[in-house]
Amino acid sequence: MANFLAPVINGQQFDANGDPLSSGEIYVYLAGSSTPATTYTTQAGGTPNTFPIDLNTLGVNEDGEIWLIGGASYKFVIKDSAGVTLRTLDNMSGINDSAITNDQWIVYQATPTYVSATSFTVAGDQTQTFQVGRRLKSTNTGGTIYSTITGSVYSAPNTTVTVRNDSGTLDSGLSQVSYGVMSVLNTSLPGGMINYGQCRLTKSGANLLLSPFNGNRITINGSVCVIPAAGVTLAPTSLSVGTTYYIYAYMNGAALALEASTTTHATDTSTGVEVKSGDVTRTLVGMARIITGPAWADATNQRFVLSYFNRRPLLCQAALGASTNNIVTSANELNTALRNEFLLWGDTSVSFTFDGYASNNTVGASVASYLAADGAVVEGYSAFTNSVANQIGPVSVTSVLSSTEGYHYMTPFVSVSAGIGTWIGSGSIGLRCSLKGMIQG
Repeated sequence: MANFLAPVINGQQFDANGDPLSSGEIYVYLAGSSTPATTYTTQAGGTPNTFPIDLNTLGVNEDGEIWLIGGASYKFVIKDSAGVTLRTLDNMSGINDSAITNDQWIVYQATPTYVSATSFTVAGDQTQTFQVGRRLKSTNTGGTIYSTITGSVYSAPNTTVTVRNDSGTLDSGLSQVSYGVMSVLNTSLPGGMINYGQCRLTKSGANLLLSPFNGNRITINGSVCVIPAAGVTLAPTSLSVGTTYYIYAYMNGAALALEASTTTHATDTSTGVEVKSGDVTRTLVGMARIITGPAWADATNQRFVLSYFNRRPLLCQAALGASTNNIVTSANELNTALRNEFLLWGDTSVSFTFDGYASNNTVGASVASYLAADGAVVEGYSAFTNSVANQIGPVSVTSVLSSTEGYHYMTPFVSVSAGIGTWIGSGSIGLRCSLKGMIQG
C-alpha cells in the first residue's frame, strides 16, 4: 500500500497565543479510536516516526516528514509540552489518497487475530469501536463475511469480539475487518438505532409461520437477524389446551427459531424492542392460543393467531344457523354458537356488531338485544315492541371493547318483556342474525 503525506501536522504547529509549539507532541491514532497508528518519515516507508511525534523548539517534527498509509483514516491529537490537548482532528487521510472514499464501512487498520469461526481479537481496549450490535465486514480465505457483533469484551491486553455471521464463517485466513460507519451507541439516527420487525406471524397448515414481510430483518438482542425466505415454523407439540402463549423469536446458534411461552413481554430499555420479560434474547413476534389437539387455530369464530409486527385487519364472524327462541326477561346468552373468540393486543380495541331480525309472539311485547364481553353485558342495546303478534323487527347493536391483553369472547345476549322472542337464524344473509367484528393482528 502506498504512503501519502499527512495534512496539517507536517507544518509548523502553534500554541493558543500563536507562538511555536515548543516541545509539543502529536499523537496519531486510527480514526475514531485510541489505537496508536504507525506513520513513516518518508514516502517509501521503512522508518516509522516515534509515538508520540516530538516537536522541536520551532514546533516542527524532529524526525522530518509524516507519511500515512494509504486507504486508512486517522485521528491527530496535538498536545503542548505539559500534555494538555490543544486540538483533535479525526477521520483524516493522506493528501491525494484516492483510496479513501465515502463508504459505509471503515477499515480497522490493526490486524485482527483469528480465534474461531465466530470470534477474533484485536489489541487494546476497542470496545467502543466494536460495539455490540454493530455490523462487520471481514476478509477471510473463504471470502468476505458479513456479521453482527454479539459480544465485545476487553481483558488486557486484547479485546475479544464475538459475532453472528449472516452466512459462512470466519477462518484462519482472517486478514482484515471493517466496521459499519453507523455507531450503535449515541447514533446520529433519529430515535436511536434502527429496530427491525420485517415479518408477520400467521398459521400455515398445522404450524405457526413467521415469514419475511416488507423485508427480512428482525432485531434480536440488539442485533439485526435475517429471516429465512421460507420463514420459521412452530408446531403445537406438548402445549396446553386452552392456554394463550406469547410467541418469541430467538437465535438458536446461527438459526432463527420460535418459542411459545406464557411469560409476558416487556420493553427492552436499551433498544426499545418488545422482548420476553427478563430475557432480551427473545423478541416478541406474536400471540396464539391452543385448542383441543393440541392445535393452533385461526378461524372467523376463533381468531387465535395474532402477529405483533405488520398487523392486519382480521374478520371475526358467526351466524345463527337456526332461529332461536328465548322467554327470559333478563339478559342472557342467545346461543353459544354465536360466540366470537379472539385474542387482543393491549394497545388495540375491537368493534363488534350484532344485527339481523327478531320477532315476538305476543302483541305489545318487546325484544331486546345486547352485546356481552366475556359474559358481561357491555353498554348499548337494540329493542323494539311489536304491534301485532309475530311481527318481525330489525336488530342492530354495536359496541367497542378495549380490554386487557389476551383471550376474550363476544356474544349476543337477549331478553323479552313477555311472550316468546324469536331471533331469526334461517333465510338469506342479511335477514338472519349474525355477530361480526374486526381485530388487528
